[in-house]
Amino acid sequence: MSLHAYVINMDSNPERYDSISKILNRIGIEYTRIPAVIGKDARKIVGVEKYVKPDGLSDGELGCALSHIKTWNTILEKGESHGIVFEDDAFSYIDKTQFDETIKNIFEKVPDFDIIYLGVCLDNCSKIKNISSNIFRSYNPLCTHAYIISAAFIRQLL
Repeated sequence: MSLHAYVINMDSNPERYDSISKILNRIGIEYTRIPAVIGKDARKIVGVEKYVKPDGLSDGELGCALSHIKTWNTILEKGESHGIVFEDDAFSYIDKTQFDETIKNIFEKVPDFDIIYLGVCLDNCSKIKNISSNIFRSYNPLCTHAYIISAAFIRQLL
């Protein structure tokens, strides 16, 4: 299965975009840059409450959440069944063959998923289950560095 990727990147961090671009080019993933929502400007967005409750979130957390929502809307607008979302600080050692095999395994082992996190963020996940070498089930995910999300799930969230 061929999936398109989206990279969330702040305009003020071109070096991060260059870094993730090199990784994705090495792996052979087609991707589109999504300009991140700036946290300090996020509270000024009309209708922000439709998607998130901004009270209790820092400006950075709100900007991050809205950046992911912006990316999800792009996936829906493109009519894709799934999209891969990367934050610009994601990192990977795998090559194209390993990546392709991981994607194949995901769709074989967990065909009807809502969201699959690529890799793991062990410092914040309280409980995980290893499905295969690069596939984990998280019961309390807090990291959004790299994941595949289905359009059906995006529609539920939005």
